[in-house]
Amino acid sequence: MAAHVWRSWVKALDVKPLDYELRLTFSVNARAKLKNPRLNDGFYGNALCVACTTSTVSRLIDGCLAETAHLVHEARLGVSEDYLRSTIDYIDLHRPKRLEFGGKLTVTQWTRFSIYESADFGWGKPIYAGPSTSLPHHKCVCSCPKEERLKPVEQWHGHVSAMEMGLSSDLTPSPPIAMYVLGDSSVDCGDNTPFYSLFHRNLSLFPCNGSDATLLPQLLAKKMRLPNTIPFYSQNGSIHGILGGVNFGSAEGTILYPGSRSYQSLNQQLRQAFDIIQLLQLQLGEETVDNFIKSSIFYLSFGKEDFIEYFLNNSSGTGFKDSSQNFTHILVNQMTNAVRNLYATNVRKIVCAGVLPLGFAPHVLLKCDSSSNSSRKACLNKINSLVLEYNRRLEENVVVISEELPEAHVIFCDVYQAMMEFMGNPKAYGIKDVKNACCGLGKYGGSSGCVSTEMACQDASTHVWWDLYNPTPAINSLLADSAWSGKPLSSICRPMNVQELLSSSV
Repeated sequence: MAAHVWRSWVKALDVKPLDYELRLTFSVNARAKLKNPRLNDGFYGNALCVACTTSTVSRLIDGCLAETAHLVHEARLGVSEDYLRSTIDYIDLHRPKRLEFGGKLTVTQWTRFSIYESADFGWGKPIYAGPSTSLPHHKCVCSCPKEERLKPVEQWHGHVSAMEMGLSSDLTPSPPIAMYVLGDSSVDCGDNTPFYSLFHRNLSLFPCNGSDATLLPQLLAKKMRLPNTIPFYSQNGSIHGILGGVNFGSAEGTILYPGSRSYQSLNQQLRQAFDIIQLLQLQLGEETVDNFIKSSIFYLSFGKEDFIEYFLNNSSGTGFKDSSQNFTHILVNQMTNAVRNLYATNVRKIVCAGVLPLGFAPHVLLKCDSSSNSSRKACLNKINSLVLEYNRRLEENVVVISEELPEAHVIFCDVYQAMMEFMGNPKAYGIKDVKNACCGLGKYGGSSGCVSTEMACQDASTHVWWDLYNPTPAINSLLADSAWSGKPLSSICRPMNVQELLSSSV
């Protein structure tokens, strides 16, 4: 079964190149294998080890199922006591700082967990053993005497469900909230882009310093006292994980370029969000989920990758098409439709982030440098004017939507003007370099992106730009502070800041 799933997974994703080596991992029960010494009596925790096998894409696609099954079988047999001890020693000495998911499929099977048959807390064998529910927060497993088994279990289940959905003992609603994020490299560092390390194209291998936690939406989630939203492709479909917030964004996410290798266009991310909402409704009921979705924040940040594609597909820095204005108009219309579609699924609180001043990004500066002085200025002005046009149209449409749709609370956050303030008055914000990328090669650090964090500057907090197109964590932090409370910059989010949006009633 694992071999068949692995082969089908590779074929469905149409993975390239064919010589790329993929991994399959799965858990193996370690209890019976640990004999010298054995596990202590009374240890009831999980005892398992991860087995791993590898294969190239072409071998999985063109080879036979029996060959793949043999690889899986050999990996399982290879988990011996020596293997287990070696794994323990390795983790102890070289504990990884982050998990690596690239090019890996993990298969898990719980059907053989002995708890399903043998759990006994003194009242006999269980009628049911497993999670009491998939919801987050409190968990409760109830064992009742035989003559009282059915009715008390039903009563406990109702009590626990109410408690887990944020209801007090008197059943007074206090709906939980979460943040759901859709967007491009402004919201994702590549963790949610399949095979990003191979297909990062126009972007850096490391488009942000560290992790998604340094990006604007995650910083806002922290201010809301919410957990970091988990990447869509890292979550396992559990209700617990979904209720904590999901990041559908992709480092290569675009509005108009569905032909991207990542397949993470705006429409694709919307479909994923709608599927998640539908899953919640099936598990928890429509009324409960509707209240939850209405109280939660949906953060949209698109457009940057579309402009990058648009600029780079021109042969020269000034060779823009005559339909530039139409291009921005189409982008804004698609974003407006996305907001309306979200509203139709009971989303009420939406943040629409504008595009940053791409004309001053290191790679664009380098590209426009090839022109004469007058042409260089025209090149930069043309790019920034298009971005400004997009931002202006988007904000206008946000106002229209808020007026047309009852209960809609949609705000526009002007990242462009905020960054222009930081670059125009750098000393006031502790900034020393407004042109050069902290992590990049060539003039302005704009000829090649960040291929290793070791090549980054010593102090990223003094730079505006992290790499080719993305701001540093320090700039993101300033943006988050301003978007949340209006300090240090007031009114970058209009008509209200994010803190006011969060507390608004629907």
